[in-house]
Amino acid sequence: AEREVLAEFLRNDGLLLATSICGNEAFADSFRREIALILPDSPLRAMPTDHPALSNSFGGFDVTSVTIRTPGAGGPGNGITRRSAAPALEIAEIDGFAGVFFSPLDISCALESQNSVQCPGYSTDDAAKIVANLIIFGMQQ
Repeated sequence: AEREVLAEFLRNDGLLLATSICGNEAFADSFRREIALILPDSPLRAMPTDHPALSNSFGGFDVTSVTIRTPGAGGPGNGITRRSAAPALEIAEIDGFAGVFFSPLDISCALESQNSVQCPGYSTDDAAKIVANLIIFGMQQ
């Protein structure tokens, strides 16, 4: 029943933004399975790097290249690597409407603390810009 209610919400142009807390792969796999059950005709797929939701063309930010942080092997205290790349985002479209945005990398911890180095994800500034873009884009479809 809960899946059907969420599917109806999304079919009626609802918007779902999800992130894998601390980049947890088990959560990411579980979320993908649930969306496949909820929207069998609209599976999650990698967001193209030229998707308008990553641009500033609709009043958002240019987030085509962001800083992705990866904790060092062995956990906190073992350093962090940073690289510039397109955000790792997935999207599900329902009848041409982008209704589900998913980040397998952490966004929420980055929004909570600039010093969150234990999770693979984004810098605080980039996380905020990504979320703003997805919401602004989603509302302007």
